[in-house]
Amino acid sequence: MAQDSQKLDQSLFAVHYIWLGPLSLSAICVYLYYTLGSVLFLAGILTLGILVLPVQAGMTKVFSILR
Repeated sequence: MAQDSQKLDQSLFAVHYIWLGPLSLSAICVYLYYTLGSVLFLAGILTLGILVLPVQAGMTKVFSILR
């Protein structure tokens, strides 16, 4: 019973990230689009997609092995 209440308590802190994450990502993308312009914005998004996604996939694989 104590563990269930502890998990519920911990999950209540994380519930706000469900709506806050996409909202902040959208606000940052709009700001960068108007600041940098469309070409640089798209180049930055593509660069992040090319560089970050493989690194994140590799780190996920490493952490799953260590777990």
